[in-house]
Amino acid sequence: MQRATATVFVLIACSLCVSAQSKRRVHSSKAKDCSDTAQTQSALNECAGKKLSKTDLELGALYKRLLAKASNPVYRQKVEAAQTAWIAYRDAELEAKYSAENKQERYGSVYPMCFADDRVELTRQRIEELRALLRAEEGDVCAGEWTRPESR
Repeated sequence: MQRATATVFVLIACSLCVSAQSKRRVHSSKAKDCSDTAQTQSALNECAGKKLSKTDLELGALYKRLLAKASNPVYRQKVEAAQTAWIAYRDAELEAKYSAENKQERYGSVYPMCFADDRVELTRQRIEELRALLRAEEGDVCAGEWTRPESR
């Protein structure tokens, strides 16, 4: 019985230590996210919207950089077509996930936040794809047309 009681006390003490460390990590992080301080669903939705706007701006800037480097008109057209297709994919993916006609009624007040978070995730993936194209080096035949001298 004493052994079991001692074990319980050790477990409680350990959980308190872990909890204190977690709180310290959260409070010591330099870049606080607005969702850390939001206290209402409306504030969370607004925060998610701001993240989405920022992510969309980042994507737009990378896309413009990619087009600016594409001197081959055929390559440029195909990059533009790929981006248009990606936007259609993104929109269709989100529409499939949230397919109800009246989204607010079906998914509730959390819908704007969920939608924005999902769109941010898809956009982040596309950002990484564009960054990979921009990082490609001449001679990397697996990087496609982008790295060929006549493409520049």
